[in-house]
Amino acid sequence: MRRISAGNNLTIDMDASHWRLVVNGDGSERVLVEASQGQPLRYMPTFGQRRRLPDTGLLPTLYIQRVVLGWSLKDEAWHLGLVLEPELAEARGSRWCEVAHWPDPERDLYLDIAREAGEHLAQAVARPFELIPPADGARAAAAAPAEPRPLPALPVAFDVWRVEARGDNTVEFVRSPSWARARILRIVWYLFWTVIYLVLSITTLSGKIALPKPEFLPYLGLASAGILVLITLNLIVQLIRQPNRFVVDGASGAVVALRGNSQRWRVERSEIESVYVSQVAGKKTRRGERTITHGEINLYLGNGKFKFLVENGQIALCAGEDERPVSTGVYPLTPEMTRTPLQIAGAHVARVLGVPCLYDRRVR
Repeated sequence: MRRISAGNNLTIDMDASHWRLVVNGDGSERVLVEASQGQPLRYMPTFGQRRRLPDTGLLPTLYIQRVVLGWSLKDEAWHLGLVLEPELAEARGSRWCEVAHWPDPERDLYLDIAREAGEHLAQAVARPFELIPPADGARAAAAAPAEPRPLPALPVAFDVWRVEARGDNTVEFVRSPSWARARILRIVWYLFWTVIYLVLSITTLSGKIALPKPEFLPYLGLASAGILVLITLNLIVQLIRQPNRFVVDGASGAVVALRGNSQRWRVERSEIESVYVSQVAGKKTRRGERTITHGEINLYLGNGKFKFLVENGQIALCAGEDERPVSTGVYPLTPEMTRTPLQIAGAHVARVLGVPCLYDRRVR
């Protein structure tokens, strides 16, 4: 395990999957902060109290947005810390949580070891690492980075859905009438061909003339009519039963599926662990564009099951608008990562419910 020094008599031990901050004093060592892949960030009570962190001594990585290293002109030092998600930052009064620092008036004397410490910490908590270089003449009071962009506002539209905000505490999904019209047209079309197949088949079988060659054709027509009837019945059931509106109500703490004014189902916030936004990405084209072939929003429940909400068909991302992260996996969905209307809608659902929003990215 590699060991490097930091300011205030601190030492950092790190390897590919483990990172810890150690204080040296009285001839002994005490671990202040410890990070391991797949585990919450652990810290001593004194460390957490000074930084207004939860008194549990554990910080789930869901609340860590990124790891940042920046140089401060005010004290001429490199500062390594965490940018926290808004939910936790609101209680603390700040999104910046410093972990370690290196006094460095020369600006580049400790840059390499500070960057190495930051990269290993980011790897241990599975979050992106950002280096903010010194800016000549900048009167930065601290190394904390500028506030990241806010979550894009509603409304957004995708596929047959429009997502709107009803005040600060309600999000509503409304399905376009075109969805119902398309299915009605398909029902009429299938019924038309069902009648054609039935008339031709029954007329042929009941007639006095010889059966056509091959002789199974009339029976094939009857079978085709039967299949069309089943498809038509399925479409009718969809028209009658499928919700055309979802209301995410933060005040009542529930997600309600409605068909007109009739409630189809209801999920309480106490049952919801998180909101999952899943997208399947295709490969980049030569022009640098990427296509999202399929997407879904699901509610992950406490019993380990998913409750399907909505889906989205194929969309194209322009060059320069590629997704973040770019690798397959499940990540906390932050405002900086939102690139598609589906992601924006899912993030607002999680915001209203007060639960984490996770992005499940897959590559085809």
